[in-house]
Amino acid sequence: MTAFDPFPIIYVADVERSMTFYRGAFGFEPGFRWPTDGRAEFVYLKLPPSGIGLASYAAGRRGHGLPAEPGATQFELCLYVDDMDDVCARLEALGLRQLRLPVDESWGERRAYYEDPDGRPLHIAMRLAQ
Repeated sequence: MTAFDPFPIIYVADVERSMTFYRGAFGFEPGFRWPTDGRAEFVYLKLPPSGIGLASYAAGRRGHGLPAEPGATQFELCLYVDDMDDVCARLEALGLRQLRLPVDESWGERRAYYEDPDGRPLHIAMRLAQ
């Protein structure tokens, strides 16, 4: 057996809103979408070499039967960026609440946290020149 192409699925209140956010803020591009017409219940967004899935809470409950609703399923998405200042300015322009100012960490990264449109932590990281 060979496993391949792992990706996280994030449960969201509004798939269309979250898709617009991730496209505008970070440049994710749409891949698979279901259903193909009408309001999406699931989308796969590409950001090579990988991507993320966005699924409605209802689609999650139908899929596995576990609670998938605000506050029940937490998830932290970490995204590496090449320009922390630019990304922070873009997220603030989009109205996201900053949870933690950018901080240079001893292990060689600069990190900041924002709250995504569904209230989950969005971890922004940038590798520092060594």
